[in-house]
Amino acid sequence: MIPEGYEKVGESNDCTQIPSIITTDDDDDNGGGGGGGTRVKKQGTPTVLGASTSQCGMYLFDFMRQGIPNDEWEVKKLQWFLIGQGYFITATGIFDAATDDAVRKFQLKYQSEVLTPWFVIGFVPHNNPTGWVYQLTRWKINNIVCPGSEALPTLIP
Repeated sequence: MIPEGYEKVGESNDCTQIPSIITTDDDDDNGGGGGGGTRVKKQGTPTVLGASTSQCGMYLFDFMRQGIPNDEWEVKKLQWFLIGQGYFITATGIFDAATDDAVRKFQLKYQSEVLTPWFVIGFVPHNNPTGWVYQLTRWKINNIVCPGSEALPTLIP
């Protein structure tokens, strides 16, 4: 539930306060008398035409895979993302076999963007899923959560 006076930011569960304009009510021409007061008018977030209005940033920061020490919070965020994409896993913070399997299925879904480039540059002899959340898989996830939050990486094997 989003608290009153706040709005949701992007696809995340983050919220930002809605800016307000406070004006003084000095006019007595409304016929009601009673003097001045203060009115608060809720305003939407200001925008500039043609400018990006994204208020979110990168979602995942780490590279992760099964069998190495991973940051528990980063793994939980990955798991929440995968759950939101329809994969049936539990958010435990541990990069387990179920998480690995869900990442591989995600990689197959976006194979041309996250796997094939590695094959094309000759880093791997195939374009099969690896289960590794590395440069392109992390980039794709971040750009699903918040488009434009991470630039397409230059592949570094």
